[in-house]
Amino acid sequence: MSPGHFLPALNADDLLHLFREGLRQALAQRALLAAAGHTLDITVNLPPAALYDPRYATALGASNCPPRALLLEILENASEAEHALGSAVAGMLAFKALGVRMAVDDLGAGHSSLARLRQWPFDRVKIDQTLVRDVVADPLRTLRFIRQLTLLGQALGIEVVVEGLGKPPA
Repeated sequence: MSPGHFLPALNADDLLHLFREGLRQALAQRALLAAAGHTLDITVNLPPAALYDPRYATALGASNCPPRALLLEILENASEAEHALGSAVAGMLAFKALGVRMAVDDLGAGHSSLARLRQWPFDRVKIDQTLVRDVVADPLRTLRFIRQLTLLGQALGIEVVVEGLGKPPA
């Protein structure tokens, strides 16, 4: 089940519990891998509500993960538009003050916007795979579009990841 189907049904405390548990499991797996000699970065999804709720930053501060090894991806949510830009940026800056990197998930789908990309302090942008689905039918136009989005991210000093660009499904 995709997050878009069940996240809207959760209240703020449920979301916080889900995040804490996801973070706990991710950190436990990272610790197991590190003990085996594989030091990896981890990515954990972050509900938009976390930008306005200081309990999320507190949960991260209590973890034993090196902050630079953690990337938080902000999930899409229509209710984001209801909150003030300043509050969202302040929330992101609280996470970044801990040393955590931040990503916008699925640029080009849902509610992601170029204004948010410009105004929010992201470290990474993930270009949604729906934007590359037409690569087989119209490769040149699709790749030109992806290239421009990549150049935009790079010009803003943001790492760019393109989801779903690779070998077409069989």
